[in-house]
Amino acid sequence: MSDREVKKLEKVLAQEAKADLKAIDHAMKDVKAAEKALQKCAKTSEKAQKKVLKQKEKEQSTAKALNKVTHKHADMLEKEAKAQEKLSSKRQYESHTDHSSRQMHSNFDDCQHSAVANARDRDERLAQIHAQYTHGDASDPETIVA
Repeated sequence: MSDREVKKLEKVLAQEAKADLKAIDHAMKDVKAAEKALQKCAKTSEKAQKKVLKQKEKEQSTAKALNKVTHKHADMLEKEAKAQEKLSSKRQYESHTDHSSRQMHSNFDDCQHSAVANARDRDERLAQIHAQYTHGDASDPETIVA
């Protein structure tokens, strides 16, 4: 195998390594975005929970004055139900986002393991190329790349 062929192969291997790093960077960005979304969901769920508690308190105080404000009591019950629906929706979204975050972590781990394995494979192939090249046995480049 000539110097030119070795350099070409080294260039190809370097490009593969660069692509692996790019995939890892992309996966890391996805993980960070998913974690940020999860934190935002948790915060909005907490706000919704506080709103539910507030609505319950208002509903209880309104019930005491039922004779005076029957209509207001019904309005508060409706607001409580809407807040409960929002809380349910937020929790469902939080659960979905948590699942997505876990999947992103899993994808990141898979990508990282793949990159490590690919790097090892490239190192082995490169070492084999250099070993054959230094021993003067560059007659069959197919056996090196396989």
